[in-house]
Amino acid sequence: MSTESLTSKVYETRVDLGITQQQLADATGISVRTIISIEKGRQFPTLLSAMRIAHYFSLSVDQLFEYKCEDNTEKEKINDKR
Repeated sequence: MSTESLTSKVYETRVDLGITQQQLADATGISVRTIISIEKGRQFPTLLSAMRIAHYFSLSVDQLFEYKCEDNTEKEKINDKR
C-alpha cells in the first residue's frame, strides 16, 4: 500500500465524519501532531495507532490500509511463511 492511499483514507474518512483532527486525536489517544503527520504522509502510523484509528472509524485495519489479497497464490505465500 502506498502512503498516499493511507493518508487520503484517514483524511477523507475523518472529513466525511465531520470531525476535526483534534477530535480524532482525543478519541484515539494519538497526538494531534501525529494525526497531522499521518494525514500529510510524513509519518506512517504504528500498528497500535492504525488499530485505534480503524476502530474509531468502525473499519478493520485491512480496510484502513485498503489491503486486498487478490488471488490464492498471494494467500499461499503468506500461509507458507507461518
